[in-house]
Amino acid sequence: MVFRGTFDYTLDAKNRLTVPARIRSHFTDGAVLARGLKRNVSLWIPSEFEDYVATMLRDFHPLSDEYATLDSHLNGGAHDVELDSAGRIAFAPRLMQYGGITKDVVIVGGTNHLQIWDRGTWDARDEGLPAAVAAITARMSGGGPSLSGLGQS
Repeated sequence: MVFRGTFDYTLDAKNRLTVPARIRSHFTDGAVLARGLKRNVSLWIPSEFEDYVATMLRDFHPLSDEYATLDSHLNGGAHDVELDSAGRIAFAPRLMQYGGITKDVVIVGGTNHLQIWDRGTWDARDEGLPAAVAAITARMSGGGPSLSGLGQS
């Protein structure tokens, strides 16, 4: 499942987030709300989260410090959640603190999950994306023109 789009939302007084109506059906069997890698929070379909964690841990010995660190971050910072009858999920206070989330959030589509960002944090990150994408595409093409120089958007 690929999630697309960027959506502005506001948490309610009980720190619940309304999941966009057009994608709620993907979470009928539950969801995982977890720490992201960039001080954001991610919303996953449970099977996708399990695959992601397995991929992240695959190259580390299970007794290594790296494995333990990633396992603690990924699984220790994850919570199984259910959408309520209004399509909302409740944020655990630790996840809000980790992501710096207050009230206004941006939901950003990802390849296999949704990223949830504090609006101010996302706005700052989003502003730098064109330059970051240009640098990445330049490296990918061996230093040639980036996508931005090819007239693509």
